[in-house]
Amino acid sequence: MLHNVRCLTWAHYYGIRLSWNILTGFPGETEADYDEQVRIIPLLRHLPPPGGCGRIWMERFSPYFFDKSYPVTDIRPLEAYRFIYPEDQLNISDIAYFFDYEMGATIPEARHDELHRIVEEWKDAWKNAQKPELIYQRAPDWIQILDRRTNEVAAHSFEGLDATIYECCSETDRTVTQLCQEFETNGGLSVDANAIQSAVKKFCELGLMLEENGRFLSLALPANSNW
Repeated sequence: MLHNVRCLTWAHYYGIRLSWNILTGFPGETEADYDEQVRIIPLLRHLPPPGGCGRIWMERFSPYFFDKSYPVTDIRPLEAYRFIYPEDQLNISDIAYFFDYEMGATIPEARHDELHRIVEEWKDAWKNAQKPELIYQRAPDWIQILDRRTNEVAAHSFEGLDATIYECCSETDRTVTQLCQEFETNGGLSVDANAIQSAVKKFCELGLMLEENGRFLSLALPANSNW
């Protein structure tokens, strides 16, 4: 997950336009998967939204089409084909590329409604002249984070170790151990791991940082585009 967020972050920072989607309906998905997405998406409103959010397509030659180990049933050509090709002259199943289907081991379709709603809100926010932002400004021993992801603007200031930790997790995601090593190698500082853990926990609780499997990534972008 953090790799995807990092890709969105730095592509946006360097003016690279990405085309991407959020896909649903995978076998093995759980309600917890979508609860986590619904929690995270509001934190990413300062990044370009997806083009859409929807169920995975069934295409000829895809693994879901030909691999019988997946719980896919009732594969049939899209209904639109019969309005284009004469069914009495050819077998539409032989020429179709897109198919309707039933997928097992998924959660009810209605369970995706909340995800669809917040994705649409995200897309709508990016239609405004003032797009959502999450940026940070820095001085030698201080950073200020300006949060304009919603209509309520918030500002956070951090000094000393907290400021350094946040910036160290900006370029790429890092573990607490990697942060300790970074401070010791490049700064000659011996920093207690508990102090770092406390700092990254605080950033996550404020919605300024994301965590995945013990790795931490700062979400704010440098205010200066020539950083």
